[in-house]
Amino acid sequence: MEQLPASFEKHDVVWVPSLYDNLALTCLEAMACGKAIAVSDVGRLPEMVNHGETRLILPVADAEALSRLTGELCDSPELRHLLGRSARHYTKTHRSVDAIYAKTVELYELALARKIRGVA
Repeated sequence: MEQLPASFEKHDVVWVPSLYDNLALTCLEAMACGKAIAVSDVGRLPEMVNHGETRLILPVADAEALSRLTGELCDSPELRHLLGRSARHYTKTHRSVDAIYAKTVELYELALARKIRGVA
């Protein structure tokens, strides 16, 4: 696990062209390292915020789209930087241990309040 950030540092873009993926930890790890990512439009991968904001989405098994997005990312350091910066912010605010803890506490408090009020 400690090797992943060092590996990501060597690259500007992380590609996850999965045919099926429920939620790739590789994506979240790359995003936490501030890397631009490109993912297939399968499973839960597209749920990681907005296309063009935190990552790029490509149609599954579409080699032409993969080639086009690769060209766009190679030609635009600004886009890579924007995606990486936004991805890092997203993971800090929505996927960090502190963010998940706060959301879990919020859900338990809501469940407890409903139980006290007698609402199922």
